Amino acid sequence: MELRDVVRALKRFRLLAAAVLILFAGVGALAAFGLPEKYSATATLLVEPSGENVDFSDVEAVRFLLPALVERVDTSAFERTVRQRVPGAYQREDVTLEASVEAGTGLIRMNAEAGAPEVASIYANAAARALIRQKISRRIAISTLDAADTPTSPSAPRKVPIMLGMILLGALLGLFSAVAVNALRREIQDSEEIRERFGLEVLAEIPQARRFPDKPAELFNGLGDPRVVEAFQRLRTNFGIVCGRENLAITVTSCAPGEGKSTVTANLAWVLASLGPDVVAIDCDLRRPMLHTYLGAHLEGGIGNFNGTDPRKLAQATPLPSLSVISAGTTDRHPTEVLYTTLPQLLDTYKDKLVLVDTPPMLGVAESTLIATMTKAVLLVIDGSKTARSDLEQVLQDLRRANVRVLGVVVNRGKPAGSAAAYYSSHAT
Repeated sequence: MELRDVVRALKRFRLLAAAVLILFAGVGALAAFGLPEKYSATATLLVEPSGENVDFSDVEAVRFLLPALVERVDTSAFERTVRQRVPGAYQREDVTLEASVEAGTGLIRMNAEAGAPEVASIYANAAARALIRQKISRRIAISTLDAADTPTSPSAPRKVPIMLGMILLGALLGLFSAVAVNALRREIQDSEEIRERFGLEVLAEIPQARRFPDKPAELFNGLGDPRVVEAFQRLRTNFGIVCGRENLAITVTSCAPGEGKSTVTANLAWVLASLGPDVVAIDCDLRRPMLHTYLGAHLEGGIGNFNGTDPRKLAQATPLPSLSVISAGTTDRHPTEVLYTTLPQLLDTYKDKLVLVDTPPMLGVAESTLIATMTKAVLLVIDGSKTARSDLEQVLQDLRRANVRVLGVVVNRGKPAGSAAAYYSSHAT
């Protein structure tokens, strides 16, 4: 995984990453400020050979007996002894005793941890005195080197390290969560992924909008969302750049049903024809024809009803003089059989015009690839919220195998940028 993939995942799932970070920061704050404070006091004891004449065996005896002294501190009997030696008011305090040997020396650190500073120092000194009285061997002598002082600040919890550690852990886990969820998602993320991963040009992003009339005549006459209108104007501009000035036959299709290919075909045909060039929109989706409803035409008398005479008789007028539509018609024959014989005649008849061919989805339908090979150019419509990566990969593989040129992609139901949405939501007066 490259850095740009991580950045894209973090950008897309920033709320998840932020939630994980806030959760761990909250846990850190609870641990740092919610737990009771503990104070630690330490007394230092010196263990050395007893007597005046000290030889090597006496030194070895000290080194040998030091661990045994430390182990005694961990026993319940030693704790009872210490509690008996502190004032009665402190005998029931919650105190933890611990002893350790400073490496390479005869020093024992006697530590007591309690909820109050004076309690910690009282118990540390009492434990030191109790250990001095332990008769473990006549060959060693134990004395207090430094008595425990009353601590002035708590030893636990360590607020700053805990907070910093939990924030760092939350940031790392938040990043990991975003990357993991992103990797598990089947859907295409955004236009950037389409460009970088699939090498396709995004010609336009049609935003999700409440005001999206079915008919282009209503959409482009003030009844539609200005953002949608502007998106189709942008599509027209980029479509012209990609196709040039030559008249072409373009297949408009999608990977799966419900991605909006017929809606895009109708509105693109309308916005192209509104500038003057003659446009013919052909509905080759004989299974679920919809194009005629968007452009105000009849289903009957279309491709499925063609009897082999004049193909121009199939064309129906629309409210826009430069735009004609050929409906799917009705037929009992398999769509592939109908289109194999009829579509080449239609394309040849209208070779002097710009032709947009609405087809069934590419996946699972036999005739879609056939239509694409007849037009030699495809405009792909994908749903910005549900098109799967695997579906797009399969479609592109099929089109490459058929030697069909992909002009670009239209992302339907995309998310408009905030600044663009604000800009196009109003007009000058």
